[in-house]
Amino acid sequence: VDGTLETEFAFADFDFLLQAALCNDWQNDVLKVGQVKKPFTVERVQNDLKKYRRFTGCLVNSLDLSVAPNAIVTASFALMGATATYGDAVLSGATYKELANNDPFDSTGENVALKAQLKINGKSSNVVTSISLKLDNGVAQAHVVGQRAVATTGLGNSSVTGSLAFLYTGDDISDLFINREDVSLEFTLSGKGGSYTFLLPRIKLTSESPGEQDVFTIINSDFQALLDPATGTNLQITRKADTPSQTAHNDIPSVQG
Repeated sequence: VDGTLETEFAFADFDFLLQAALCNDWQNDVLKVGQVKKPFTVERVQNDLKKYRRFTGCLVNSLDLSVAPNAIVTASFALMGATATYGDAVLSGATYKELANNDPFDSTGENVALKAQLKINGKSSNVVTSISLKLDNGVAQAHVVGQRAVATTGLGNSSVTGSLAFLYTGDDISDLFINREDVSLEFTLSGKGGSYTFLLPRIKLTSESPGEQDVFTIINSDFQALLDPATGTNLQITRKADTPSQTAHNDIPSVQG
């Protein structure tokens, strides 16, 4: 069983999926990549038939995040589950919490509270035109003869990669690639409900290629996140709510198990 949940990224409603993707728990509003399996059950209702479809033993195999100017921030969670079943009523013990329903992070002007701040090596940068981020957990499933459902599921080594596009105004960022330097990358998404700060404390720029050059030059650069000894992680997310109650949504409309 596998599928993808594609969504417009907003504050609070995806905190459960974020900790499932990073294989760890929120600790004092900080989430780091870990090695703890966070299985859950997804239940989907078809209201016209009053039928419930359940996907059990789901893990987040990968997370893709895309941030671009004049666009809504999007997130894609790739799920892998053990089996699918059907029912005529809500699964006993299911928790369906009211969603925060915050507006998605965007930079179109519709969400005037948005502030997308980015730092490279601790210094603010205003030349980055887009960021994409991919966390891959390398989930593997084992099957056995005589059993339709997955027998067991394991996590591989976490991999965090991504890409930057930036407006070329000098050699500062390019030099980081040419000299193969370690780079810290940090960006904050702020909007209705609160903010998330994504910190990649140690990345390597692995490629660089020029884009449009008629009027100005856009440089596209891929990167690989590495384990940072100081923070003990390759990716860290810090959340900050406008009000304390906003961070209480660590569950999604599903059943854990």
